[in-house]
Amino acid sequence: MSILQLMIGKWKHDRDSDDDDLIEVLMQGLGLPLAVARKTACSSPIINISQNGDVYCIQFDIEKQSFVATFKIGQPFDEMTNPMGMKRKSLAYIDDEGRLVMKAVDPKDTFISIWNVQA
Repeated sequence: MSILQLMIGKWKHDRDSDDDDLIEVLMQGLGLPLAVARKTACSSPIINISQNGDVYCIQFDIEKQSFVATFKIGQPFDEMTNPMGMKRKSLAYIDDEGRLVMKAVDPKDTFISIWNVQA
């Protein structure tokens, strides 16, 4: 079973106060104003992952805001990077360790997200 098949469903990020500072820094790095970054860091987002054929959709619901990544493995896609509407061209692929990786296409943009399911 692939990582993507294991990820399909509804997930809730369990907030850990030790993660708050790291999440706040990450959100600021994505271009969010400090107040929004702090609010996001204190939330427990709901993540819905679905599949329709070879198209995958990851939707983040954070308080009253949502952002969605819809993609096919190995094909560039427009990824909304934050609730302020900023976008970047990204590429999703499965790495050698079987994890889902979403990485910016522009080599100047060093953002990368790595998804894994732990049993």
